[in-house]
Order: sequence, then C-alpha cells, then structure tokens
Amino acid sequence: MKSVQIGDVVNSDSHLVCGTCDLCRNGHSDVCYNTVVIGVHRDGAMAEYIIIPESDVNKCDLDLPFEQLALMDLLVLRYMRPWNFPLPRRKLL
Repeated sequence: MKSVQIGDVVNSDSHLVCGTCDLCRNGHSDVCYNTVVIGVHRDGAMAEYIIIPESDVNKCDLDLPFEQLALMDLLVLRYMRPWNFPLPRRKLL
C-alpha cells in the first residue's frame, strides 16, 4: 500500500464492490452485483488482521475521537438508502 503507512488509523466500508460491473461503471456501486460483505462472505473485522483492497481504505482524521470514527459505517448507511438508486417507472394496470 502506498496511501497509508503502518500505524495509520484507517477505516473501510464493510461492502467491497467489484468496480467492473455495469452498475459500478455507471456510478451505482452501492448496488453492485458482486458485492462482498466483510463478516459475511469473508472473515470479519473482529480479527487481529484483515485484508482490504487499497481502493477501499480511507485514512482517518485523528482530530476526531475514536468514538466518532467507530460510527462512520453507520453514517454511510444513511447516505446509501434504497431510494438513491433510480428505478425505472412503470405503469401498473
């Protein structure tokens, strides 16, 4: 990894996306067909060590207390609510 160093405080979304499917390529990675969920499809983050793709790692601002950093995934869920994804409109008879 080049973007972070040993000892940096980092976070990652618990949903890892492929980046190559048509949804990802069109800006809808939040509903990627190939989503892998940490703790469901691969070992969870309660392990001492975990492997995360560098593209999914975010360096944390150390001005924020650890208690606030721990809530970051919950805040993302608010942003990724289902109605953000555009669905085709259809007439129902």
